[in-house]
Amino acid sequence: MVPLLRRVTACATAVNDMTRCTEELHRLRVAAKPLRYTLELLAPLYDRAFRMQYERVRAAVQQLGDVHDLDVMVAAVRTQRAELRLYNRTVPETRRIPTATLDRLVTDARQRRSTLVTGLAESIAWWQNETFVRDILDTVC
Repeated sequence: MVPLLRRVTACATAVNDMTRCTEELHRLRVAAKPLRYTLELLAPLYDRAFRMQYERVRAAVQQLGDVHDLDVMVAAVRTQRAELRLYNRTVPETRRIPTATLDRLVTDARQRRSTLVTGLAESIAWWQNETFVRDILDTVC
């Protein structure tokens, strides 16, 4: 389990600016998923303290997944919006497709992402700290 813990710590340390680092957050999620599943398998064997640590990891991995989903969606919507704007330049005004809804969708997704990232800050700070490894290992030893 220690290699999984250290990998999560290393990936978390690479996260500098959560508002912009989509790739680093995704790598952290990928690194944290095996840890989450390992802790999930072990949870029935250990006490409440272990399960609480598992729950912290599980919730953070879920939030990282939600952030990644929003990042992917925003990129896809922006691409679609750009294509529609190009199309709109080639047709008469009466045949143009409005893009305001896509603008609102991107704005709403970015606000939701911002809220999620704010909630993730504590978990990522924990993962960046050496106490993360000790916190988990103390519950199994």
